[in-house]
Amino acid sequence: MLRPISSALLFLALLAAGSAQIASTPVPPRERGLPLIRNFLPREYKGHEQIWAITETAGGVMLFSNLNHVTEFDGQTWRTIPVPGGSYLRAMAADATGTVWVAGDNELGRLVPGADGRLTYESMRARVPAELGDLGPIWGAHLLKDGIYFQGNRALLRWDGAKFEVWRIDSKKTALSYPYRDTLLVAKDTGWLMARPGGRWEQVG
Repeated sequence: MLRPISSALLFLALLAAGSAQIASTPVPPRERGLPLIRNFLPREYKGHEQIWAITETAGGVMLFSNLNHVTEFDGQTWRTIPVPGGSYLRAMAADATGTVWVAGDNELGRLVPGADGRLTYESMRARVPAELGDLGPIWGAHLLKDGIYFQGNRALLRWDGAKFEVWRIDSKKTALSYPYRDTLLVAKDTGWLMARPGGRWEQVG
């Protein structure tokens, strides 16, 4: 049996040998001092170079909203989840039940497990009140206690599990939204609005 002092010296010798091996590995000058990062090119994940939103499933699978589809990465392989009718998928959020909500230009829906257990897209566009017409770009998807909210220039929509509740925005310029406590704040060119029950707005700034 090695004495404690001998064991310590052996450990230090092995540590020094390992450090020397690492130090002998050439590092390109432009990468010295940088964290270890792996970059994936569009040709690897088979998508557009612009990624709008990122989320993670309960199982640890990464999802990236792309131009007209969602890209899935499990740490080893990439998979494309088509979003028929979708373009510029700027908004995505995963809730506690495992449902992943997705929205883009005049399109919104969710990713749900298919017959094979893999995620597939289910459109909910037909459930939006017809009087809203073309929704235009949808900029945000927010999960609050009372449901999932989708915010665009035309309207703010909340899915309560059965139907969409609507807050009209009708902005000709880009409107953006931010969660605040149990509701949302929407920034328009005319000021800040807070969503209230019944499709009402409260001017707060």
